Amino acid sequence: MDLCLKNASQKSFWPFRGLCFQPISWSASASFCAGISLPSSFSLYIGSIRTWFKRSLFLLCTIGFITAYADPVPEEIFAQNQVNTPQISHIPPERPQPLSDTDLNMIQQVIISAFTFMTPRLMQPHTAQELSLWGLSTFVTRDPELSITEITSAPLGEELGKQPPPKDNPVHKLVALRGNKLLVSADFPSDSDFQSWAALTVSIIQKTWDEDASLQALGKNRILPLFFSGIFSHLDPYSRYLSPQQARKERLSRRGGEYSIGLTLKKQPGRYPVIDTINANSLIWATGADIGQKLYEIDGHNTADASLDAINSWLTKTGPHSVTVRYGSSPSKAKSATIQLERLPPQTAFLERRKDGYLMLRVADFSTQTADEISQLLSDAFPPQTSEHKPSPLRGIIIDLRGNKGGVLQQAVMTAALFMDRGIVATTTGRYPAANHIWAIQGGDITNNSPLIILVDGLTASAAEVLAAALADHHRAVIIGTATYGKGLVQDIGQMPDGGEIFVTWSRNTAPQGEPLQTLGVIPQLCTSSPKYTITEQIMSLRQGISLQGELMKQSRAARDDTPTETLLKIRQNCPSSLETPESITAAFRLLASPEAYRTALRSVPVMADASP
Repeated sequence: MDLCLKNASQKSFWPFRGLCFQPISWSASASFCAGISLPSSFSLYIGSIRTWFKRSLFLLCTIGFITAYADPVPEEIFAQNQVNTPQISHIPPERPQPLSDTDLNMIQQVIISAFTFMTPRLMQPHTAQELSLWGLSTFVTRDPELSITEITSAPLGEELGKQPPPKDNPVHKLVALRGNKLLVSADFPSDSDFQSWAALTVSIIQKTWDEDASLQALGKNRILPLFFSGIFSHLDPYSRYLSPQQARKERLSRRGGEYSIGLTLKKQPGRYPVIDTINANSLIWATGADIGQKLYEIDGHNTADASLDAINSWLTKTGPHSVTVRYGSSPSKAKSATIQLERLPPQTAFLERRKDGYLMLRVADFSTQTADEISQLLSDAFPPQTSEHKPSPLRGIIIDLRGNKGGVLQQAVMTAALFMDRGIVATTTGRYPAANHIWAIQGGDITNNSPLIILVDGLTASAAEVLAAALADHHRAVIIGTATYGKGLVQDIGQMPDGGEIFVTWSRNTAPQGEPLQTLGVIPQLCTSSPKYTITEQIMSLRQGISLQGELMKQSRAARDDTPTETLLKIRQNCPSSLETPESITAAFRLLASPEAYRTALRSVPVMADASP
């Protein structure tokens, strides 16, 4: 077998291959013309003719040299042949800086760690050989002079011509060339020998680096991202490698950056700033501060006289700090509190309690704190009932997951536990034993079974789809919107020796009724993008106890992991994905206004006979 990742291409930049090349100088002319052989008959000419010919030939070579020099030849050709002469304005590049032993060792250790982490977790089995060749293919693609070829042939021996070569002992080599220059020639390691494959890979990368100036220009920090991009281009869209810089940035985002009080404000000139949002993870949340209250003072500074930028600078520091703030609904009712600033993770959940009796809960994504945020928000909206205090009844809760691209799966499961008493939220399956899990909850609905609507769109994905599918399959919520994104794959994260991270898809999500979330997504009970029925037609039918989406609900819940992709896509066409639209909120209020329509939409999701208990 002769498998060549990419053949090297030989390019001729000069019309006369016999001419040698030297920089412009009068003394260089002889060297330039040294490749030309004169016919023997010229030796018979008399000295004067010989002198005339030499002068003519000298002039001809000089003109030809200058003409060739004027042609648009790539700069790297000159760099390979120039010497330092005062007549040339071009400065030759510095000699290539080799990768240090420390660099090479770190690259090798990262590759070994990545292979060790990835190979047992990948959804489909792949060997170290496949991963290495996929990674090296990126270097071949970007450098047309580089070729990496797998060579398989029978071993040579005295008896080779007398009998067929043995098939169980072939010569198996990996050969790396740049042009006609041999970089590496080595025996293939075994498929599962991570260390040998990593060492061979690093050897090829080192030789490529020494020869390829454009790779050096990218910098050594680009080597591993290039290598892993070749691997992950053969897998799925969600597996990826993060460099140490990217990984640190994401970790900083997850745990928070600067120290802050946890408020966002809106302000008009000459007026006190109004609290717009409060981070539920902050200390000021526990003091009783509320959205809509005014912030009057910060460490004695009157906020009405300050710009919003100045106010925010007083509330945000680069290190641990404390501020004393005065806030309230009016100056006479204002309270003071000294708050320790914290490094807060970004808030992901926001709650609005409307005067008409509805709660609007917006969940932007699922971070490591999202379930706690939602729990705090709902606990404030649903305080414990006592003989002195009876919370006013809610007409309904609308959870807005539009544009929510997901996040931490466990947080979606914990969020479902706030709205359900018990049941299976999702099932994950994969090759790795720890990837197989049934996510079941045993908790308590803290919303007193209030009517629940979930808004979704074409960008609702991953963990957000898990939450929506679970609440719909358990007849706890009505989904309104369009077919969701359809990401039902779960990634595991591995920490690399260089401080980077590897995200590897290791399991597949299925909803409680057994339908796959990958490709299919979540199909709403009330579709705002239906090509057959308007929103009004669907709601009017639901009020009469009939769901126009009933057949679509049966088709979507009957789908399984082995259902052909074409069938899943055909189901989605009945409620095509689209982006967030205001019609979804309007439809939610209209549906909640009719208890009969709401109940019919809940019951439109069938209970499948083979669904998990």
